[in-house]
Amino acid sequence: GIGPEIVGATRRVVDATGVSINWQECPAGEMASEKFGTPLPKDTVEAINKAGAALKGPLTTVVGEGYRSINVLIRKTFGLYANVRPVKSLSGVEGALVGNPKIDLVVVRENTEGLYIGQERLEGTTAIAEKVTTKRASRRIAIFAFELARQFGYKKVTTLHKGNILKLTDG
Repeated sequence: GIGPEIVGATRRVVDATGVSINWQECPAGEMASEKFGTPLPKDTVEAINKAGAALKGPLTTVVGEGYRSINVLIRKTFGLYANVRPVKSLSGVEGALVGNPKIDLVVVRENTEGLYIGQERLEGTTAIAEKVTTKRASRRIAIFAFELARQFGYKKVTTLHKGNILKLTDG
């Protein structure tokens, strides 16, 4: 339920820059489900496609409502496979790490596979979640990460995995 508050605050920050933006509010999430019977109405999808961008706050996914996650639905609808999280030290702000090293990195995560597919099942009293990793998505996210590194002048790309345990999906 905090999405409107966060988006409202974000809009005020963006508006304070003086950049002229024609904001269009579109329903999504739990409120859209209640009003339109779907968490992602067709009109919202069309508006985002037309604008080419969207500002989305947190959305509530109601457990047991016929879809796994509104965020996963949005990712699949718009092909949003790369989760990009820049992490950078701010000039003049002392960090908490020993020696106060300057941090400048970007975390890139594949957003549509792995455990995000949401395939689960029960076997008796045991819940099992399946992790799916395809060569196509793995190559796509690797290429994205290398192109992003090139674009912003990073000299190294590091891959994190659990290949010693998950030999087929991470090895």
